[in-house]
Order: sequence, then C-alpha cells, then structure tokens
Amino acid sequence: MRSSADLRNSAPKHVAERLSLSVRHVRSLLGDRRLRHVRVGRRFLVPESALDEFLAAHTVQALRNDQTDEGASDEQPSPIGRL
Repeated sequence: MRSSADLRNSAPKHVAERLSLSVRHVRSLLGDRRLRHVRVGRRFLVPESALDEFLAAHTVQALRNDQTDEGASDEQPSPIGRL
C-alpha cells in the first residue's frame, strides 16, 4: 500500500520553487530521467517520495571538524592570511 506522501504529486513549477531552481532546469531533469516522475498525457507530476529520493541522492555530507583539521597540518600557510 502506498503512503500518503506517494499520493501527493507536484507540478514542475512547484518542484522548481521548492528547490530554488528554474522550471526549465526541472523540466530538463525530468526529460533526462534524473528525477522520477509520472506522466499523465502531456503533464509531468513528481511524487513527494521521488523528490525526497532526489534530494537524498544529491546531499553532500559535511565534514566533521576533526576531519578538516587533519589535512591542515600538511599544507603551507597562505601568504594571503598574513596580510
């Protein structure tokens, strides 16, 4: 059985607003099949679950502070930083 989130679909315009992208870019994602969607006639609808999957697949994890400090000891100090 589908969850209620799967039953909610958004038009490309609403997806663009949610992701702060242009409608043209969203349509490009749909045309390239990089964003899962439902096509009804000439309309494209994006299920909420597809949008969640897309965001999860394109999320970049932040480094922890101790990971960013490890590489800093190997680098030479920037001359710009001394100004």
